[in-house]
Amino acid sequence: MRFVGDKYVERMTGISVKTLRNWRCLGKGPRYKKLGRSARYEISALEAWIRSCPAGGGGRTERIAATTAGATTAGATNATEAASD
Repeated sequence: MRFVGDKYVERMTGISVKTLRNWRCLGKGPRYKKLGRSARYEISALEAWIRSCPAGGGGRTERIAATTAGATTAGATNATEAASD
């Protein structure tokens, strides 16, 4: 087992030390162990937590594209109806 501290987790994930500390108080974030007065993260547990986080990418973009396409179609229908009046 290999344990790392807040600074290492910050460099690895981009999550600030302050946020990690807040998350510990709230019971959120990666699992940690108290070794003496220090919070330490086991590398394998940290990697598992990262894998469990939602991935970004296509989902939001696809929803936006679908919403925009629907608005464009509705706008075109209204314009066609207005032109025929």
